[in-house]
Amino acid sequence: MICKNCGTDNSDNAKFCAYCASPLTTSSEPKKPQNRNKKNNNNKIIGIVLAFLSLVLIIVGGYLVLNGKIFKNEISVDAVTLDGDYEMDGDRYVLSTNENVIVIPNVKSSDSSYELKYEIEDTTAANIKQLGDKCTVIGIKETDANLNIYSVDKILKVLKL
Repeated sequence: MICKNCGTDNSDNAKFCAYCASPLTTSSEPKKPQNRNKKNNNNKIIGIVLAFLSLVLIIVGGYLVLNGKIFKNEISVDAVTLDGDYEMDGDRYVLSTNENVIVIPNVKSSDSSYELKYEIEDTTAANIKQLGDKCTVIGIKETDANLNIYSVDKILKVLKL
């Protein structure tokens, strides 16, 4: 006997379908068999969509991380040590005229691949020679000037000279 619900061929004396458990009757034609693969096709489509979305998220996330939009390299200069002849006048470093002083910043960074740069606002006040993360202020003249310590385009510390 053919099941009206799923189209499975059952034994003639069966009262219920062996595949879908629907009641079996002898009075009418069987229904079209249900597509057993329909559920599997839906699962495949959902799986493909999820895989595509995962790939997009990985690509976008990788781009954001590599370009510093997420997990930016935070860098700061908390303190500065000067090696050479100087005095303090409040928060101003008073350097001896025509002496060389080495500026050593205390850098805190979440990544070791940072690069510091130094710039003196009044270029007539002194010359600067960068030595890795440190710098030497050469030949300071008696004038007020600011020494900016920065990374990329962000000023991290300003020293009043």
